[in-house]
Amino acid sequence: MKRKFICSGVLSLLMLILFGCAKQKSPEKAISIEEKISEISELAVLRYDHTIMTVRYGDPVTWYGFELKDKDEYLVGIPGTLKFGVDLRKKKIDESGRIEDTEYPAEIRIKLPHCGIISNELHQKDREVYTIKNHKLSSVSYDKPLDDEAKLKDDAVLKAKEKGLFDEADKLAKEQIENMIRPLLQNGQKLIIEFVKDEELEDN
Repeated sequence: MKRKFICSGVLSLLMLILFGCAKQKSPEKAISIEEKISEISELAVLRYDHTIMTVRYGDPVTWYGFELKDKDEYLVGIPGTLKFGVDLRKKKIDESGRIEDTEYPAEIRIKLPHCGIISNELHQKDREVYTIKNHKLSSVSYDKPLDDEAKLKDDAVLKAKEKGLFDEADKLAKEQIENMIRPLLQNGQKLIIEFVKDEELEDN
């Protein structure tokens, strides 16, 4: 009898522990998909390090007031960084259908804006400069500021488009959001994530 009483007590204790664990986990399951996404306003997904190459010229060479064509020519390489991300504040969540005998929607469709540039930097202090003479490059010092930084940044974005990095960022964002949302889905729920134009999200 004593052994049976002890076993019964242990079993009751295990049930209490399991019940307590289940109660502790329930608040996590209660978090809605919208709340989960809202925890992050902007999701960074891709970093692209690059170097913009541009040609510069030295001071004009003058002779008796005339500017001569012979100028020092420089090739300037400026490293930079582009960061891609998606603005999750513009999300739109649609639900449709119902899972049989439940109150849960059968399909959850999340619409998001396409990934864009969230940071575009040029690292001027790390630039490298070479002289171009007789088709040979020699490293030199060139301290003049570059007054067309905005254009150089635009060139970096264009280069990223040509490499298909915007599409790659969308793909990575979709994977990360799916991994974040799937633990919240009920059995039988279908999750669809799609990227749309900004105007399709304006009524959100």
